[in-house]
Amino acid sequence: MSVGVSVGVTWLVGLAAADPLPGPDPPAVTLAARVYRARVQDTLELLTGEQDLDGSPIASRNIHHADIARVEAWLQASMGAKRQEFRAERTDCANLIRVIEGTEPDLEPVLIGAHYDSTAELTEGYDPKTSDAPGADDNASGVAVLVEAANVLGGWEGTFRRSIHLVAFSAEEQGLKGSIHYVDELTRPVHMALILDPVGHNPGDWLFVAFDARWEDAARELEATAEQLVLRLEVGPVDHETFGGDERSDHAPFWWAEMPALHAGSFPLPPAYHTEDDTLDGVDVDFVHEVAQLSVAHAANLAGATAPVVEEEPGLCATGALPTVGLGILLSLVVLRRRSG
Repeated sequence: MSVGVSVGVTWLVGLAAADPLPGPDPPAVTLAARVYRARVQDTLELLTGEQDLDGSPIASRNIHHADIARVEAWLQASMGAKRQEFRAERTDCANLIRVIEGTEPDLEPVLIGAHYDSTAELTEGYDPKTSDAPGADDNASGVAVLVEAANVLGGWEGTFRRSIHLVAFSAEEQGLKGSIHYVDELTRPVHMALILDPVGHNPGDWLFVAFDARWEDAARELEATAEQLVLRLEVGPVDHETFGGDERSDHAPFWWAEMPALHAGSFPLPPAYHTEDDTLDGVDVDFVHEVAQLSVAHAANLAGATAPVVEEEPGLCATGALPTVGLGILLSLVVLRRRSG
């Protein structure tokens, strides 16, 4: 056998024995990479009046302000959501719910939630009907994550075993009225609820995650998802009892109903909290973008995301490393050279 043929055979044997090429990223990592920072920023700007919405800026998202109707309509369209109506303080309100159906409907769903109403009650002379309440950190930041999650998870070409519920709660600032109504209307428990409120102020690349000791494992699972991704932020789980309890956001009604929930937010709260100065200047868009990546990836993990089926290209080996046609040609050359030798 000639030297050239010998080298070719050696190469073929070595290739056959080599490890397969690396496989694709897990679905959670793939989905996190699809979270688009520019879309997150656009949502923040629309909700806080930095961009016009239907020809004029949003001044407030308080349930008593006239602008709330435009916000609700835009969010419903952007999320592909349905309305769940209720009353709070003699005012018509609506939770906005997007359901991404899973392949196993009997399984308890995964939920991501954030309240979309705002207040500036700590500003002197504040009138909820007429005063500005941009609520950039609290809680346009959480809503921007929710809208992006609807885009990314709703566009997944694969499947989820569990259904995913994306919920924009109203009337949180009136005493958690929206989330209380939502939990009261549930016909079965959720698998886990991740509540984002607020996630725009960045006190040091640290995401505060309050958990109840009954469901500490849920917080550790969120940490594990963060470790899957290359993020600047760190997840900081804290038992809510260590700082006197934490029942002031939309996770609390889930706890009261014996359902697992996590409260992810910025801590400590910024000086502009619940004032007219809670503007986009105090929001770290990069931080919100990473919270969105983490939220999308975690929902995918908990919901059991599976990758879309990809048809194997004709002529590829199982390893994807070498076309079988090329392998056949090389082996034919070996035979010909041996006959001629």
